[in-house]
Amino acid sequence: MKLTNVKTDPQRIIDVLSDVLATSKMGNAVICEPTLPAPWGMKFEAASKAVFHLIREGSCFIQTNTMIEPLRLMQGDIVLVTKCNGYKLIDSKNSFAEPFRDVINRHKGIPKIEGSFSDLTSFLCGIYFFRNYEYNPVLSLLPEIIHIPSNEVQNNMQLHALIQLILLESNRNEIGSSTAISKFIDTMFIYIVRAWLQRQPQGTTGWLGALNDPRIGVAISLIHESPSNKWTVELLANNVNMSRSSFAQKFNALVGEPPLAYLTRWRMDLSSQLLIDSNQKLRTIAAEVGYDSETAFSKTFKKIKNL
Repeated sequence: MKLTNVKTDPQRIIDVLSDVLATSKMGNAVICEPTLPAPWGMKFEAASKAVFHLIREGSCFIQTNTMIEPLRLMQGDIVLVTKCNGYKLIDSKNSFAEPFRDVINRHKGIPKIEGSFSDLTSFLCGIYFFRNYEYNPVLSLLPEIIHIPSNEVQNNMQLHALIQLILLESNRNEIGSSTAISKFIDTMFIYIVRAWLQRQPQGTTGWLGALNDPRIGVAISLIHESPSNKWTVELLANNVNMSRSSFAQKFNALVGEPPLAYLTRWRMDLSSQLLIDSNQKLRTIAAEVGYDSETAFSKTFKKIKNL
């Protein structure tokens, strides 16, 4: 595969992120869709999960345990809390925050209260679960929170359309809505991360940022598309029209590790998923990730997983 034949950058990012998240066994759930009258405050304790909030109406503030000042969230904003180390959502800076389940249970089943726009805040809230939350290769590169303001959502055609589909399904509650919403929310995680990546200076976000590079991003994509291929540094370099030395240097600078180290780590992540989720024999899994023998595969697997 030559450089001129590869996918566009946005699609490449989605494909590779999907691969990595699949090995992490990402799952999601909508936990609440509250409409809260002021004053209110919700406290979220530290937990091994990521959480998102879509502000459907009104406004509020979010403050994590590491933030000096709370961040204002407006109607149409999305915030993804990638590292749930404890935070609160409050309608005003002076509001008291209670455990979020207490607040949700107190307002569950209560009809929407009529009032001025500023008196009510309406959300769509959900959580993302990961098999290896503490060592997730995506979460480890992301900031504590990602905030996508309403104007950026409106200008992001894919993200805006996806949110409209989520809201439409949540309002209609038809057959299959919960399944559709789950799929949409998985995709929303990828779109939020992609929107964040587009803001970042080149070379500052590890292998995620390297996906935007027209050559190194292609090399990463090739590794993910064909992990069993007998890749060498020279072969990868040839596929992206670079010299071996220039490719190796740039890959290491952007990704943070050499090309073959990245290849080995991806093979081991992929094989971990296969070992857990499939009934394939060890020799079959070894072959699927590029090893000719069970012995060579087992030796590498133990070495990488014990680091």
